[in-house]
Amino acid sequence: MPNGVDLTRFHPAADGRTLRARLGLGSERVIGFIGSFKPWHGVGFLVEAFAHLAAAVGDVHLLCVGEGPELEASRAAIAAHGLERRATFVGRIPHAEIPAYLAAMDVSLAPYLPDPDFYFSPLKVVESLACGTPVIAARLGQLEQLVDHGQTGFLFAPGDAPDLLAHLGALFADPRRHARMRQAARMRAERDFGWNRVVERMIAEAAGLIARKRAA
Repeated sequence: MPNGVDLTRFHPAADGRTLRARLGLGSERVIGFIGSFKPWHGVGFLVEAFAHLAAAVGDVHLLCVGEGPELEASRAAIAAHGLERRATFVGRIPHAEIPAYLAAMDVSLAPYLPDPDFYFSPLKVVESLACGTPVIAARLGQLEQLVDHGQTGFLFAPGDAPDLLAHLGALFADPRRHARMRQAARMRAERDFGWNRVVERMIAEAAGLIARKRAA
């Protein structure tokens, strides 16, 4: 079963403008990451990819939310690239504030590293979609079912920075496509990822299992 999201809390109407102003993001295009900074989350990979992007594009900003074992290394890597003014690490924040952060992002990243046993259904992905924030995710496990490639975001080859950057470039180069992806992301969340829908699917699956057991 995929993870679910509270569609009334995570919504495109969440106010990201106030947060952008408070963080001094202005009109920059914001690439976001939300997670616990575990090694397999790929934040180090994301930082290196962002450094290449920032060298070519002047108005992009990396916004990272969360804490964990890779946080300080990620900060140090940003500093080593001289990008302190173009990256913001806010640390851990209350879950109730996450919708505003997602609304402040132009795109959210799920840059997981290659893993043949990937089994996650990342909550941040369905929350991003519910807020109308397109997702660029590694092509791993259930992520291939959560993100509709070319419609609600993009899927890239895990660990492949040029592939990730190509999708970011395509998204930023076409504002109309970006706007369509925002709408499609919310529609997909409403159709498949609201908690009511997820629970309905769980109940239906359980009922089928019970019926098969009784018939055996």
